[in-house]
Amino acid sequence: MSTYQELKGLKIKYLDGDTSGDRLIEGEIFYNSTSFQLKAPIAVAAFSSGGNLGTARYTLAGGGTQTAGLAFGGDVLPGPSGLTEEYNGTIWTESGDLNTARRSLFGCGTQTAGLAAGGNPNPSTTANSEEYDGSSWTEGNNLGTARRNMAAAGSQTAAVAVGGQNPPGEVANVEEYNGTSWSEVTDIPSADASSSGLGTQVNAVIAGGAPNSTTSLAYDGTNWTATNSINTGRGNASSGGDATSGVIFGGGSNSTAAETWDGTSWTTSTATLGDGRAQMTQAGPIGSGTASFGAGGYSPGAVSSTEEWNVSLNTVTGAVWASGGSMNTGRSEGQTAGTQTASLMSGGIVPGSDAMTNNSEEYNGSSWTEGNNLSLFRRGGGNGTQGTQTAGLVSGGNGGPSSPAAGLLSTAEEYNGTSWSDGGDMPTTKFSHGACGTQTAGLAFSGFTGTNVNTDTTAVNTTLEYDGSSWTAGGNYGISNNNMGGFGTQTAAVGVGGNYPASAAVYEYDGSSWTAGNNIPSARRGMGAFGILTAGAICGGYNPSAGTLSQTVKYDGTKWTESVNLATARVSSGGSGTQASGLAAGGFPARTDTEEFTVDTSSVNDPKTIDFD
Repeated sequence: MSTYQELKGLKIKYLDGDTSGDRLIEGEIFYNSTSFQLKAPIAVAAFSSGGNLGTARYTLAGGGTQTAGLAFGGDVLPGPSGLTEEYNGTIWTESGDLNTARRSLFGCGTQTAGLAAGGNPNPSTTANSEEYDGSSWTEGNNLGTARRNMAAAGSQTAAVAVGGQNPPGEVANVEEYNGTSWSEVTDIPSADASSSGLGTQVNAVIAGGAPNSTTSLAYDGTNWTATNSINTGRGNASSGGDATSGVIFGGGSNSTAAETWDGTSWTTSTATLGDGRAQMTQAGPIGSGTASFGAGGYSPGAVSSTEEWNVSLNTVTGAVWASGGSMNTGRSEGQTAGTQTASLMSGGIVPGSDAMTNNSEEYNGSSWTEGNNLSLFRRGGGNGTQGTQTAGLVSGGNGGPSSPAAGLLSTAEEYNGTSWSDGGDMPTTKFSHGACGTQTAGLAFSGFTGTNVNTDTTAVNTTLEYDGSSWTAGGNYGISNNNMGGFGTQTAAVGVGGNYPASAAVYEYDGSSWTAGNNIPSARRGMGAFGILTAGAICGGYNPSAGTLSQTVKYDGTKWTESVNLATARVSSGGSGTQASGLAAGGFPARTDTEEFTVDTSSVNDPKTIDFD
């Protein structure tokens, strides 16, 4: 009789906790000496949020992998698109357009060797075929039969196109591509369209179809054979994997359901899409049966979001924005301090002709309560989280016509959890500057300076440091700017984006000088910001070409990663808290609503107990 070590090449570990030690391998057995049980790690399937497409669209095709993906074509409402975007597992970047804009097209291959064919350029159906080299598309030989809504499998040099529509009806035609030309091969048993494909040219599976087919067929390069049916009938679903390990999800009437394929049968997964939709990146498989994605789609209307499918020994919980309590006074350009469950909002602009407020409110994680007001009416007294709910700081700003101290301000005020008192004055006025740090180690950088916000404002790059009583000059910011976001500490700060010009620039401060960091994915101003240098985030803001934004982007001290969108796009909101638990409150024009952010997390699944009874 063989032993476990002989069969697996591994010994059974003897551990004092629920862990498999320094590595995680599904099925590897270990003994928990505390609970006196044999256990083994198990994999769990889950969907999580990925980066948004640059352009929302549906009926698009895709290829590649979860960390090197491709999306092309589609419908951007009201017509077909030639857009191509590449995915690095975090963000989408636009690349070279298709030569023929189209929707409902065939697609497969990799990020550097993609294949597009057929589709609907509007109003006709095309046989046009193109190859992608990682930057541009080149015309190839056409399909033998013009059609759209085909299933796909294979690669750029060995692909198979299955079924589809050649109006007014569906077709059973199957064609193979050898990297140069298409040739007719064995038809599927009956005409069908909008199926999903898995695998290669000589070992493929297609599943589903219009309108809600449960058909599943296997292809060996010559013949088609019926397999066990899928459980939820659907067409236009996304797919990933091969003929022995695959997944399909979405499709139909905006389904959230996912099913896995093991080479024999389909099993409904307990994991479901967060946003049920059809007509995501489709036609052929993307990634593997354990790591795939679907981007775009219709839900209803064209969407830009991406969801990633993973089967992992770790449980991934997606990031989320949830509704919080509303402020008593709606405002934009207020100054924030504190955390998600102990936040402070003060000042800001309220309805009226450039009307300011001195109102101050505290948040306890569920509701806002009026506190004692600032001494002065002001807005733009620092963009970013500065201080805590019991030790807050507001510096400079614009007093406006309603303030006893109209115009740009140099004064600072400190909050002790009950009331505001005068702090040390800045050596110069500042308005709409970046701000972060604490009440006794604060930072105010760049922004406007002058004496009147309406006549002589000038963007500057100066930095001021606060020690709890006085301000001293620090190293100059990288550009003369304003309306940027700020987060971090006095000696480890981040400045993000800004207004003049609308900027994607990022700079980091080490307590003496600013250095350029990696840019945010899209230029913006007036965003909420929270966190520290190695774990920060920004949300919302305004881009001149895209308008008010809902996008959230995380920072790890090196790179920016797109996260889940705000429920409501907003500009000039306040931000506070940490990357793990952030807050966005208010915004233009005089919003009262609050949203709470919880970052995505990953944790090791509980191991399964092996019961021999």
